[in-house]
Amino acid sequence: MNKKGIYGIKPIRFKNISPTGTGGPDWGFIEFNLSKLLSQNILFAAYYEAKTISEIAELIGVQESLVKEVVDYFEENGFMDIITRSATPMNNANNQSYLEYPDRDYSFVEGGGKGVDIYLTNIFITNFTKEIYEESHKIFSSYAEIVCEKYIPLLIKSLHTTYDSLLKTKIYIPENDLNFFLWTAVTFALCRKFTDKDKDEHLSKHFIKRLDGGENIVSATIENDFQLSFNTDLYETFLDLAFTIQPVAEYPLKIWRYNTYYDDRLDGWENIVVDGFQLLYDYLNDRLGNEPIKERKIQYLRDNGYLIKREGGDTDYVNMIVMKMTMDDFLNLLPPLPEKFIKINNDFDKEVLNLYKPQFPPHQQGLCEDMYKNSISTDDLITRVLEKLLKDGVLKPLTENQRKSVNMMMFVS
Repeated sequence: MNKKGIYGIKPIRFKNISPTGTGGPDWGFIEFNLSKLLSQNILFAAYYEAKTISEIAELIGVQESLVKEVVDYFEENGFMDIITRSATPMNNANNQSYLEYPDRDYSFVEGGGKGVDIYLTNIFITNFTKEIYEESHKIFSSYAEIVCEKYIPLLIKSLHTTYDSLLKTKIYIPENDLNFFLWTAVTFALCRKFTDKDKDEHLSKHFIKRLDGGENIVSATIENDFQLSFNTDLYETFLDLAFTIQPVAEYPLKIWRYNTYYDDRLDGWENIVVDGFQLLYDYLNDRLGNEPIKERKIQYLRDNGYLIKREGGDTDYVNMIVMKMTMDDFLNLLPPLPEKFIKINNDFDKEVLNLYKPQFPPHQQGLCEDMYKNSISTDDLITRVLEKLLKDGVLKPLTENQRKSVNMMMFVS
């Protein structure tokens, strides 16, 4: 029986496992394998330092045959690399050992020599200390205040003009609620106006082609057991996501959604139900069919928050912002970032990278630079802006029904 290793006694756990790029048809199965505790500890064991199968097995305290089966799967799918390590050890800011890998010399490996396979994990794992999280919170909160001071007033003024001029002809807002419109439109602007158009190109050079045809980077964060001075739930998000509905000829629309602490929607790709948007479009165009099928479809829309029955009446209202324009049309109505934000963003990036980059092993530091480039567009900044706007009263608390569809829009072209 194997003696328990360090990760067997106190195993690490991943959270927020997600791909950046395109996922292939097997992503659900891959995500399932990445969610297993054994898989996560194998990946982490070979993250800071390349390891042999026997070294990984010793760290975890399991049989080598179990480790080899998992490692072979991950190596085949591009989540681990067979690599040779240099004999020069280094330490990162967490005082964890890792090695550089400049050549393919196996001769120094204990008990090995040429022909010993050594594996290095090739996913982007964030493993910050409490001190790093606290300092990061201060940095992002300070820049959120700058955004609220220097950009949000311009944005709010523009949105008021848009609301007044297009409400009856181009924009449908549930119950004409200006606060609900501001919540969704401000979030949309933060997600889309702050985007670095070159960031995807920078990240794409790190993409790995998977066996199922997907090309992506996979990221994960280590769960921690320390108490922070702030509520991390406020900053949890699920994807700034825009997608079209098929078939396009029958459903000429695009959906934008962004999940945050402030909505009641479930995260995860599996919880994005396209049928609901198709049925809502059919409802708006009076093509749900005849009874009793029509009533069943309407009840589905009510159950999922797309339709809300008015109190004391028999009528429903659509519980989602609907734009009779393209997403780009609406984006072009919003004010651009002021020129001064170029320097602000550069300063922001420097502070973030000076803090984050030393926390990653050498083979992930280039990706770290590109991942945190244009920090002003990250979820960490956007969610803190929303937090401050709510605290300052610029945004008002949402109702139970509004939490079902806030930060979600349907664009009908």
